[in-house]
Amino acid sequence: MPAPLYEQIVLWILKEIREQRLRPGDRVMSERELAQRFGVSTMTSKGALARLAAQGIIVRFRGKGSFVAEVRSSLHELAVTVPPSSADASSEHSLEGLSDAARASVRDHVIALIVPGFADSFGVKIVRAVEEACARMGIHMLMRVTHGLRALEDQAIDDCLRVGVSGILVMPVHGENYNTKILRMVIDGFPVVLLDRYFKGIPTKAVHTDNLLAAQDLTELLMDYGHRHVAFLSPPNSTSSISSRLQGYRDAHSLRGYLAPSERVYSAVYSTMPLYENDHRNDLIELETRNLEQFMARQPEITAYVACEYEIAVLMRRVLTKKGVRIPEDVSLVCFDNYRGVMDELFFTHVRQDEEAMGRVGVELVVQSMLGDTTPQIVHVPYNIIQSQSAGPAISISN
Repeated sequence: MPAPLYEQIVLWILKEIREQRLRPGDRVMSERELAQRFGVSTMTSKGALARLAAQGIIVRFRGKGSFVAEVRSSLHELAVTVPPSSADASSEHSLEGLSDAARASVRDHVIALIVPGFADSFGVKIVRAVEEACARMGIHMLMRVTHGLRALEDQAIDDCLRVGVSGILVMPVHGENYNTKILRMVIDGFPVVLLDRYFKGIPTKAVHTDNLLAAQDLTELLMDYGHRHVAFLSPPNSTSSISSRLQGYRDAHSLRGYLAPSERVYSAVYSTMPLYENDHRNDLIELETRNLEQFMARQPEITAYVACEYEIAVLMRRVLTKKGVRIPEDVSLVCFDNYRGVMDELFFTHVRQDEEAMGRVGVELVVQSMLGDTTPQIVHVPYNIIQSQSAGPAISISN
């Protein structure tokens, strides 16, 4: 199965750079030129250039075009994508296709899974997929939950190393600085793989959704409905997934020629973070409800919201309902992830991440490291935009 169209453009430009037909400072084909060359829409070519710009491979100047940047990292460290139709086959072939000697060498070893927490909306399927992949390989899984606390993450890492685990899958907690214990494992060559995160500028193995492109697609869906004044809601910007989603939201505005004022970004939702899952969480939710009401009141022109997490969308839906605002008749509300109980319908238009692929590929990368392949690699698992009840046309369109 061929790569997605935008990915084909990305790979072609990377090849041009790698083979030195494009050098630092050279102009890259325009969006229109790329669209004509590959027979795609300009939106597809824009997405490809946005991906390269986010990776620091090209720099873009309004009115002048895109140019090759000074690339200091080796190109093999750039992200690759697992196509949606081949994610399962790619992972299972890599694991099941191992030689008997390789399988025997990792059988009965222990892999640790360290996560801040997990919920039905995101995380449970990752845990299940990791356990199933380990069982298929005859590997034992040890799991620790850090509740979003760096101290518990440090303790979990120390405990796992003390009992002799052979590899670690970790979803790092929120924080402005990287965990030095994880960095030390990376430097020492210990088999460690990041889940749903990556360390910018640090060559590691990691598997996650292309959050930048997913957020860009989600925001542009709202713009296709005629929304010009779109807000972004998130916890504090302290993980790579959150910062990438924010950048994707901003890139969507830039690609459409719209403004994305900083005052439309609300990044102070704390109640959804694992750190605040305690007896005082309800009080915090009440405080944040009032803060979001004030945020709405300051910017009555907003007609749509992008929530970077499902729980934030639930909180914002509560705020809108309390104020008598109808969804989607008055305001549209979209998010990442969703949850549907046995009797529930999906309400939110959302980005559906492939958690199963994330868990399976994570185990695959750990096993690769255990067998001696420590090459840094970032794998993007597929995502889909699922349209449901919470997004619709803007009542009035203003520029």
